[in-house]
Amino acid sequence: MSPSASGLILVAPVFNEEKIVARFLERVLAVAGQVDMRGVVIVDDGSNDGTCSAIREFLSRTPGPRPKVRLLRLSRNFGHQVAVVAGIQAAVAWAEQAGFAFVGLIDADLQDRPEDLPKLLSAVGDADVAYGVRASRSEGLAFRLAAATFHWLLARTARFDIPRDAGTFSVMRLRAARVVAAESHQAPYFPALRAWVGFRQVGVPLARDVRADDSSRVGPLG
Repeated sequence: MSPSASGLILVAPVFNEEKIVARFLERVLAVAGQVDMRGVVIVDDGSNDGTCSAIREFLSRTPGPRPKVRLLRLSRNFGHQVAVVAGIQAAVAWAEQAGFAFVGLIDADLQDRPEDLPKLLSAVGDADVAYGVRASRSEGLAFRLAAATFHWLLARTARFDIPRDAGTFSVMRLRAARVVAAESHQAPYFPALRAWVGFRQVGVPLARDVRADDSSRVGPLG
């Protein structure tokens, strides 16, 4: 089935997010109607707390109409980037089957704001990818220095241009997401993989909050 003019499947990797995952889902569902969100793929990256139970409990007390939520549980903790790719692959298959046009990606730690999804979708326009660029960072000095060093080294060693301060938060047309899913072996770091596949891409400056539980699961890469 060919993609329709709209329809978004959102991917959200999670790892040990028991304390905040319900708050994350509540905010995602609050903006679902603004972006024609048809489904959410939550990828549990081997959590060893009550993350999955918290997700199921939230969904049990949140009746429809709402986007369908699918929980994909990895067999162990493989790491954030592996979880991202697994989620995109699942979302692409879903979108192709149902005829939806977009795949989105957001981390569940609430540093990126679900309320900014309409900005990304609007920014796609005639492009294929819209990704968030950090307009500011709320982390401490040590974290910011580590992030700056990482992005400097990445820019020096990469054979193609990787936008600075671009995280995972993004919206992709299905044709771009399909290539990302198929070529995930080309780069272990998702923003680099997204840049590597090409297509027409646009960066959108967005503010970024501190983690909702004041800790980091990803490090300066995210």
